[in-house]
Amino acid sequence: MSVMGPLAALALKSAFGSSVDQLLGWLGARFSNPAQPLQRALVRAGDNAWKTLGFALAGDELFARVQPWFPGRDLAPLRETVRAFLANAATGLHAVTPGLRLQAAVELARVRRSGRLAVPVDRNAILDDLWRCGDTTRLIPAAEDAAARVADALAADAPRLAQAVRLAPKDGLPPLAAALLYFFRREAEYNPDLARGLSFDSVRLATAGTERGIVFLDGPPPSVLDHFDMLFDPLVDWHARAVAELATFRREVRDWRGTHGVVPAATDAPIEVLAVQERERVLQFHGRLRQVPGELVEWADWQGLGDNLAACGLFKEARAAHTAAAAQARVDSEAAAEAENYFRIYKDACESSKWPEAKEALLRAAKLDPARFRPFDTCRYQIDAVLGVSAFGTLFRCLDTEDLDDAGAPTPVAVRALRTQALDRDVREVLADARRLRDLHKPGSRIVRVLGWGYARTDPDAPARKERPYLVTEFFPGETLDAVVRRHGPVPVPVFLPVALQIAEAVRKAHGKGVCHRDLTPANVLSRVIDGNWDVRVIDFGLAAPHEAVTHAGLNLAAKRVTARDKCLTRSLEFAAPEQRGKLPGVAVGPHTDVFAFGKTCAWLLFQTTLPQPHHWAAVPESARQPLHALLEKATADAPEARFRSFDEVIAALKAFFQPPAPPPPPPAPEPVAEAVPEAVAEAVPEVAPPPPPPPVAAPRSARVPVPAPRPVAPPTPPRPVPAVPLPVEELHEEIVEELDPVELDAADEPPTDPFQTKALEPVEEPPPPAEEPVQELEPVSTIERAAPPADEPVHELEPAEPRFAANPADTQEMAVPPDLKAQFPPPEEPAPAPTPPPAEPPKPRDETKKDQLAADRIRTAGERFTIKLPGNLPLTFAWCPPGAFQMGSTRADANPDERPAHTVALTKGFFIGIYPVTQAQWKAALMPREPSNFAGPDRPVEQVLWEESQKFCRQLTRNLKGRGVVRLPTEAEWEYACRAGTDTEYHTGDGEDALARAGWYEANSGGETHPVGQRDPNAWGLHDMHGNVWEWCGDWYAEYTTDPLTDPTGAADGANRVFRGGGWGDPAKFCRSTYRSWFDPAVRYDALGFRVLLVPTG
Repeated sequence: MSVMGPLAALALKSAFGSSVDQLLGWLGARFSNPAQPLQRALVRAGDNAWKTLGFALAGDELFARVQPWFPGRDLAPLRETVRAFLANAATGLHAVTPGLRLQAAVELARVRRSGRLAVPVDRNAILDDLWRCGDTTRLIPAAEDAAARVADALAADAPRLAQAVRLAPKDGLPPLAAALLYFFRREAEYNPDLARGLSFDSVRLATAGTERGIVFLDGPPPSVLDHFDMLFDPLVDWHARAVAELATFRREVRDWRGTHGVVPAATDAPIEVLAVQERERVLQFHGRLRQVPGELVEWADWQGLGDNLAACGLFKEARAAHTAAAAQARVDSEAAAEAENYFRIYKDACESSKWPEAKEALLRAAKLDPARFRPFDTCRYQIDAVLGVSAFGTLFRCLDTEDLDDAGAPTPVAVRALRTQALDRDVREVLADARRLRDLHKPGSRIVRVLGWGYARTDPDAPARKERPYLVTEFFPGETLDAVVRRHGPVPVPVFLPVALQIAEAVRKAHGKGVCHRDLTPANVLSRVIDGNWDVRVIDFGLAAPHEAVTHAGLNLAAKRVTARDKCLTRSLEFAAPEQRGKLPGVAVGPHTDVFAFGKTCAWLLFQTTLPQPHHWAAVPESARQPLHALLEKATADAPEARFRSFDEVIAALKAFFQPPAPPPPPPAPEPVAEAVPEAVAEAVPEVAPPPPPPPVAAPRSARVPVPAPRPVAPPTPPRPVPAVPLPVEELHEEIVEELDPVELDAADEPPTDPFQTKALEPVEEPPPPAEEPVQELEPVSTIERAAPPADEPVHELEPAEPRFAANPADTQEMAVPPDLKAQFPPPEEPAPAPTPPPAEPPKPRDETKKDQLAADRIRTAGERFTIKLPGNLPLTFAWCPPGAFQMGSTRADANPDERPAHTVALTKGFFIGIYPVTQAQWKAALMPREPSNFAGPDRPVEQVLWEESQKFCRQLTRNLKGRGVVRLPTEAEWEYACRAGTDTEYHTGDGEDALARAGWYEANSGGETHPVGQRDPNAWGLHDMHGNVWEWCGDWYAEYTTDPLTDPTGAADGANRVFRGGGWGDPAKFCRSTYRSWFDPAVRYDALGFRVLLVPTG
């Protein structure tokens, strides 16, 4: 049955201009059979009107869709005509989405094939529509009414076409009605007999806006309208294929979600990240959806894909997908879906540490749906910034609009939106602790003041139903001690003692009210320095996770399935007492738990590790070493009964450091041995009488802790023997200590300001090697074929480290100790002068004709070798990479988004790079801290290395090159350039897994472990293991690529994750490509992550 009756009646009535009775009489002779000119004119006008609407709906994209059906045929003339029509016609179709227009065009072509769009030619069939036709003197309302009745008739079979038929431009006719009136007028103008008695003046005026564009379609035969079937039949076929592919995609995504139990991210529940291997599959989904025509993709498709990407830890890609979903939901007027996706964007941004984006997305979600997504009372507490995310919720800086300062400005406060499912007890107990802490607060307290608490949503009809609790505290403008230590290094003892005392006093106050902290770590202690005084606050009392959640987070971390919650929980695990880790069944959490965490926190502040080793203790001033060791040992005892019973005892132990000791007995007069001391030494170390002990001072007030200021004093004497402190004896590298300096931060590595101030002035007393005990040297590496350099290869023997403190009294300073600590550090005894060493052999004359191998201006060839000899005759060999330019990134169809776009990078300076990743033997030879590797073996690459530890290794080698070169991590661009070595294939051995098997160890051939270095084929410059075995740290912060050409790039200025490259022993082949990128928290260990060093000549 035709649907065009209302519009045909409109065309007749508007042109005749008389009553319906007169019009029926006029139609009597002209509408007697389908062959009459009037019927033919209406049929042609109606068909052309539908074709015009079809071109308006399909738009310029029509030709791109159907071009494959016309190979070799030039459709440009038709396309230009349609473009002219679209540019000049007022249709009003811009109000709907491209997807709806495309689907409406396809429905139009399909329904037109069925004949339902033809104008009725039966007189009786049109009578009813004539009587129902509106007043044509008011043509626009009458046309809108007729178009609406046509749309109603189409709604069941072609809903999107029906929606398009109703649309109209402002103050204009619906495009279908305007086109019908135009073409009917044109038919009448061609037939004078038909035009007799008709008037089109009012029609011409009403259709002027559309007519300006239609004239481009209504050309001489064959016009664009005559090509309608030729163009729209392929469009229908293309659409059918695309819809079928999209249906398959949706089914596969739904099945994958069901298999892996992906939970929708529309709540504040923590994200669970799946195994790394699942990323490949999800990235395939991502690529497939991007290839689907955008007009067909719905917001639900982007939302589901974003949830899957987030479930695999691909938060940047998830944020982009959820952003697309929110935009599509807004176009579709789906406010609830838009709010859900903005909340998903907020969670994705928090996982990526994109705090401004997180704030913006949360505000939008809360505005659209406050009942579901408002984190707290945002009317009173206006969100100013997102400060961070922890296992227990998100922390915000807000402005309290009900608490104004003297200037009438809102007071800044901190609000934590709690995740109740992350707590180890009922939230009501947490809020009860908050109430006790609020009552406890007094001026000068070291506990952040609790101001209030509440729930973001309550149900008046069900008072017990409360959702989304939050805590409000004072805003303390400081940074955590964890951040301070990571930025500036371990805290000097003179600063540590007052800070530790403030922490202990804060916890003791809370214990006095029956409140345990339960998660005391450096990340939960805020600090600042005001006028030289340290000000400390303890935060987040009562928030802790059950040990099952912590264990689960540790497993996720080991499997590289890391979320913000996992990082936080795993960090807390380092400070958790055995009873919190489930090691002491039946032992409840109590004050003794906080004592253990306090001891671990003290260890972190002093040594930047919770497991200090002998070389850490050697750096502590001798006078404080033994009592500090005893304090930490007692605090961190495994058995609760062996720890301090309360913080009263802890504070008493700390205050003992501030008590003046008894004056030491005068040192015996040394025997005169001046004749055995060389003249230079005698001049450098004049005799200085020990200063008198300072007067006794009381323990400092916790509210003001002076920061020691450096001052020139007498030169230090050589260190005395280490006191009898029970130190572990796992690592004895005394002989290596004589060759390499212990790892420390150089002045160039430190930030411009140091809150400790005494760090650079504090001499570190190193224990001398036992004279009677021989130390076994490291064996030369036996499994590496080129462990010893060729005869013609330059070798640089590292000399014994020079003393770190000058012998000249004018260049020497004692550790600056404040008056209240000075009494604990009496001047050391004067040792007997050292015997005169035997005269050294005169140095051999240097061959001035032989240029320094590390000269910056030396001409080198690609692959040229240079070797450094580490202690124990262990070689560390480098190969030369010349300056050059290359295409960084990938153009492959299966490349990840972060590998694109490919861009030109120019490296203007050449460099040496290690031919192997750093091995465990080399790590030990450089006197690094404890061996971190999971897979033991001297020739295997060292792994589970923190980014900062790799930096320390580089600084150790740089120091011993005496200014002739700088050792560092490669930048990401340098790493890829060295890996490619002039190739443009997936691997330096070619494309495909067969090529990778020759170049490296990966999932298919590693057997689930690392392998000794150098067993796979090198690249053209002699570099081994660039693909697989272990990932390798780069120096860059992670950043997305751009198309801009770059010169000597060094990555982003800052960020949350450091880049690493190359793939590991457990990764699929794709992860080992030259262009594949990955990134990680630099403070997290991973058993497939090591590093390779780069050497820049400066000699």
